[in-house]
Amino acid sequence: MNVKVCGLRNRADILSVAQSGANYVGFNFYPRSVRYALPSLDPSLCAALGKVYPGVMKTGVFVNAGEEEVFSAMALYSLDAVQFHGDESPEYCSVFSREIKVIKAIQVNSDTRFEALKKYEESCSMFLFDTASPEWGGSGIKFNWNLLQNYRLELPFLLAGGIAPGDEEELKKLNHPKLAGVDINSRFEILPAQKNCGAIAQFISQLNYANAPTTH
Repeated sequence: MNVKVCGLRNRADILSVAQSGANYVGFNFYPRSVRYALPSLDPSLCAALGKVYPGVMKTGVFVNAGEEEVFSAMALYSLDAVQFHGDESPEYCSVFSREIKVIKAIQVNSDTRFEALKKYEESCSMFLFDTASPEWGGSGIKFNWNLLQNYRLELPFLLAGGIAPGDEEELKKLNHPKLAGVDINSRFEILPAQKNCGAIAQFISQLNYANAPTTH
């Protein structure tokens, strides 16, 4: 199961999370976020990270950003994926999908109609299902994971929203065929954008162990 760690910006945390085996490292480019990555994020570190940890996907998180802003960040910070957390249309997503992996975040509640997301299948690589909230971005609260059984489209998805240390066993029980991994953030922090790297390393290790094939 892939693990995406979002809300990173300082060098020590980025390197620790990559070393712990995270598949995605997320940098928030939304200026109103308390985890806004700039100006702390070092472009040279991002470039070097891809050489030292080639399997780690450097992911920029944007909310209703202008196209030039996204393209500039893609180039400057050597991004491997972009995650759109606002009202971005399929047409907007398709502008970037020709060049980079596109993750579209979807706010989920009991009223969500997953079939309406089919319009994104041609322009996105993956969905991220997060808890519906009045604000853009994560709420740190779980939604009802049983709602995932209503999702029957072809795109894989990451599960976000309040995932915390100790959730490994519950995540192990999720057997949705399109579940590609999880996104963790606020429940693994000491302060906003300051990660509890020990807890992240333990979570990744336990999740990998929980999902390892049984041998006899």
